[in-house]
Amino acid sequence: MVCEHDGVFRRVIAGIILGPALLIGSFAWWGFLSLRTVFDESRTPTIAEELLDNEAVVEQIGNNIGKALDAAMPESIQLDDEQIAIGAEIIITDPVVRELIIESLGKTHRAFLGLDDAPATIDLAPALESTRVRLGAFAPTIAEQLPESFEVALPTERIPNASPVKRFLERAVPLLAAISVTMALLAFLTTSDRSQVLGKAARWAI
Repeated sequence: MVCEHDGVFRRVIAGIILGPALLIGSFAWWGFLSLRTVFDESRTPTIAEELLDNEAVVEQIGNNIGKALDAAMPESIQLDDEQIAIGAEIIITDPVVRELIIESLGKTHRAFLGLDDAPATIDLAPALESTRVRLGAFAPTIAEQLPESFEVALPTERIPNASPVKRFLERAVPLLAAISVTMALLAFLTTSDRSQVLGKAARWAI
């Protein structure tokens, strides 16, 4: 009878230890993934491309291109909303423009990591030649009136400097992982039903 109560007590204690251990392990795993993804400067080109594939980002940049396009036209040319939308769509899908945007979004990611300044605008002048050709087939008047200097605002005014968060995670993740492993091992050694501890740990890992 005493042995049975002792076994129950040990399983309860192990459960009390294992719960926080797995929770801490979850935080450590989240931090590890963050350091290998959004906080990894070597992934800047990939993240920039992923941002440009984001519908909200593309919509905002497209709207800004439309505004810049409308503002660039002389007073004698008044564009309606449909013309602006078509022009912006043609410009933003230009491969040269896409590369310029990806480069700017890469700098934005580096600014997020505290490694660079976030660009407020993007200069599309290097893409004007190809843009004129693409626009010419659909809107020759707009293509002819494109200025030599064509800057578009970027939605980067609220980009935070997350470098303190990255430094915190770099210190905290190994510590949290060590604490989690130590507590899980303690729970394993404490319990009278080690298969139960292993099962919970396995389900958490999955």
